[in-house]
Amino acid sequence: MGVEQFKVIGINHQTAPANIRGLFSVNEQQHLSILHKSDKDLFVLSTCNRTEVYGFFEHSADMISLLLSETKADRATFYLHGFCYNGFEAISHLFKVASGIDSQLLGDYEITGQLKKAVKFAREAKGISGLLDKIINSAIQTSRTVRGETKISSGTVSLSYAAAKYIVNNVTDAANKKYVLVGTGKIGKHTCMHLMQQLGTKNITLINRTASKATEIADALQLQTDTWNNLAQQVNDADVVIVATNAPDKVITSGMCQVNKPRVFIDLSVPANIDDNVKNMEGSVLLDVDLLSKIQDDSLKARKEDLPLALCIIDAQLEEFRRWYSIHKYNEVLRQLENKIALEGLQQIHNMFAVEPAQKKLLHENSESISERIKNAFAFRVNDHAHADNYLALLNNIIETHPSFSLN
Repeated sequence: MGVEQFKVIGINHQTAPANIRGLFSVNEQQHLSILHKSDKDLFVLSTCNRTEVYGFFEHSADMISLLLSETKADRATFYLHGFCYNGFEAISHLFKVASGIDSQLLGDYEITGQLKKAVKFAREAKGISGLLDKIINSAIQTSRTVRGETKISSGTVSLSYAAAKYIVNNVTDAANKKYVLVGTGKIGKHTCMHLMQQLGTKNITLINRTASKATEIADALQLQTDTWNNLAQQVNDADVVIVATNAPDKVITSGMCQVNKPRVFIDLSVPANIDDNVKNMEGSVLLDVDLLSKIQDDSLKARKEDLPLALCIIDAQLEEFRRWYSIHKYNEVLRQLENKIALEGLQQIHNMFAVEPAQKKLLHENSESISERIKNAFAFRVNDHAHADNYLALLNNIIETHPSFSLN
């Protein structure tokens, strides 16, 4: 399959709120199941901002069915909130996602790592074709160029940073509060580090289902840990509870809070892992990823000002990919052209001169070198021409319909 069959279907923060996005959330086990259910080339990117399936399919409906087979959502909900892109439009979307242009927090630096992780998972579980690999690498290179040549990721741009910033700006005497952080994956770890940097506090207790992961981070940062069995007690004692678990169900409920006091609950998970009822407790506040994304920092103005430049870079990178693909899809016809030049060149020399056996090998090597240079020159010239596709299609037609054509 070619770029024409490359598609992306999904749902993101622009098309649906967090509670709807949660219905489409995909964990690693679900990702693995989706990969194994299809013989197509694909991967799934599922974050708090989005769940998107990228791959080579004839029909986007097949991709939608794959996603729905492993999530809690239904087809009607997808058609109400989802989207489908095809071909170069899908590639452009991936370039924007990788560059942080399509994130809730403009310039979000965490998305590139999340994309790499999703691709690595698919590659190890099933494998990725050369063309999909090229598209992904081009997206990552575009991200590097955008971040290197613009201020789109200036400042510290991530949900974990926004969570810490909210606490600094809205919690009285924040440095002396008791914090409980549930979930010590990448986002949880980053949130913990932002809290320490901005508040100077170490009164943070880490809890994770796999205790060793929490212990590893706590030892490195000189913090406290507790077991999952003591989660309710820790939540009851805490002033600020931050959850980054991405569990399929709620892990924090209002019933855990026996002591009535003001608390801040921050849910960095999609689907939501904190029960909505906690915000009904007197003095308590609940923030989810959508509310956090509205928090603006001092660098937002500079990031917005560089958005047009970032989009221009993406357009240029997309055009470069178009040019590469216009030649790549005719690799076979160019290889045949190269072979034709080499064979006919050798035949003409043999017809004109008496060639000694010892000279045949040298002639063959020189003929291959010359034909390769001619092919590369041809490809370079055609690549620069506005009608490259037409010329290569014509050459392909000649070779396919007249395999014995002469270059004379």
